[in-house]
Amino acid sequence: MAPIMKETSFIFEDQSSAFTCCDTVTAECAKVPQGVSRAKREISAQHSDIPSHNVDKEKDNLDQYLASTMKGLSVQERETALEELNGIVDNKLEATMEVPAVLDQKLIEMDQHLQRIKGNSIYETAESMNPQYVQNRKFRIMFLRGKRYDPKEAAEQMLDFFESKLMLFGKEKLCKDITLDDMDEEDRLSIRKGGVQLLQRDVGGRMICSNMRGAVKHKSIINELRTKYYTFMSMVESEETQKKGAIAVLYVVGDYYKDKNGGSGLAKLGNLVKSLPIHWAGFHFCCGDLVQFVMIRALVLTFPKHLAAKFRCHKGHHLECMYGMRTYGIPASCLPIPDTGENKPPLMYQHMIWYQNRERIDREKDGKVQLCPSSAQKQKSTGPVSTAAIIPHDDDDFSLDDNPSMEADNGHQQRGAGLQLDAPSRGDNTGSLPQVVPPGPQTPIHESISLAATAAAANTVITPRRSDVLFGPKYKHHPGTVNLQELAAQQSPIFESISHRADKTEFVGSLVQHLKASGIRFLEMNKGTNSWIEVDDKFARNKVAKIFRNKRRTTGVGPSSMPSFL
Repeated sequence: MAPIMKETSFIFEDQSSAFTCCDTVTAECAKVPQGVSRAKREISAQHSDIPSHNVDKEKDNLDQYLASTMKGLSVQERETALEELNGIVDNKLEATMEVPAVLDQKLIEMDQHLQRIKGNSIYETAESMNPQYVQNRKFRIMFLRGKRYDPKEAAEQMLDFFESKLMLFGKEKLCKDITLDDMDEEDRLSIRKGGVQLLQRDVGGRMICSNMRGAVKHKSIINELRTKYYTFMSMVESEETQKKGAIAVLYVVGDYYKDKNGGSGLAKLGNLVKSLPIHWAGFHFCCGDLVQFVMIRALVLTFPKHLAAKFRCHKGHHLECMYGMRTYGIPASCLPIPDTGENKPPLMYQHMIWYQNRERIDREKDGKVQLCPSSAQKQKSTGPVSTAAIIPHDDDDFSLDDNPSMEADNGHQQRGAGLQLDAPSRGDNTGSLPQVVPPGPQTPIHESISLAATAAAANTVITPRRSDVLFGPKYKHHPGTVNLQELAAQQSPIFESISHRADKTEFVGSLVQHLKASGIRFLEMNKGTNSWIEVDDKFARNKVAKIFRNKRRTTGVGPSSMPSFL
């Protein structure tokens, strides 16, 4: 049983706000200078024994602070913040401000303010280096939209933006869009690992940015900030995101996703978030650990009141947090966390598609794209293709057995029908990705199967549904099997473009996870009992991998058919 801990006052970096914190956490945080945001040490494992009532108390304290920030806003600001938090989009604002004449006037006012404040700033340096880039109309409109068409705030944010960009990428990259080639291998690796993912939009059409900070170990704070800069800026390449904004979800539930950096860099992360031309409509923090609450306060205190008022905490286990966010119009599928537990690695299938799309988009930006002359080849290559070296053409050498980390418990089932792919919207240049979704209603996120029900299900005769995938040559024309074949044909260029075997393993494994999450079962006929059985994940992954390899033979999409410039 954990010892009863005395509570004391803990002062954060701004020295203006005091919160109650337990002595154990205070002692750990006090070992490093200037509070939580510079903490470099991992908090001791003993903190996992902190009583839940202390977590509740810390959440109450944070809620009280957020309530006080709300009181500091005007009535109009409070109403706007609450509406945005609940997924209500102000279409009247967009209709009024997106008139060309109005935008022109706002741009003139923004430029006038820039002329007054730019003296001896990094912005002025960038403007002298490349005025066409800095004064670009579309570029400046991003800041106007991010600040809800306030020209003064947009101008001030532009100065902060170039300060952040200089710190992260240096003077030589001030006047260009940052692409993957501008980042080092550690940066690209951090992005590929999927600690930050852009998966879908909420009920109000805002892009949801899920940040699982503890899932990826960054080489340095600068490495982490560069990866987040790139991901965040890819969001605002979409005009829809510029106009409607974005939702940030910080997820640190369970040991796997817990922030293991002791809150290091949170203040700098907060400053980066404020400097980017993104309208943040809401911030959601999912956590069940006292130490994580202490760390997140340091981040909240760096926010101005109008942003802090949009911050909401969700305490508990994974399903409890998902249920809490659902009341704000955020679907459970916004986070790539397996339903089987918060200590499993994040799902990577959709993120890997996003990354491949970003490679293609960045090649176009850098002028490295060469079009294939064959229209048939163009049709096959509509999916993104990696610039990495392609692995040797060896069908039998690739096996999903090479990555034991892909083994996962997938007892959680959801009802659904056939398989569909949602294509990205036209004009969305963010590298957004198709999503596997069931056309019918999904199971509520809080539904779980009891042990008794699981035992009873083991003795239940399985009747295949139209959406199920049936393995075996006799069942290749079953609708669910045909759907899987069509999906494999669509995604085959992506599968073949992945250079590393482990990444192929993760790609196929995540695809199987997503299909199962949408209610699709993988079944095989048991010859001994003459009945259908649901195969395990390892068997399903190897079967799906074989389908991809067969597509290489039948369609010609493979290393030999890739363009020579790759």
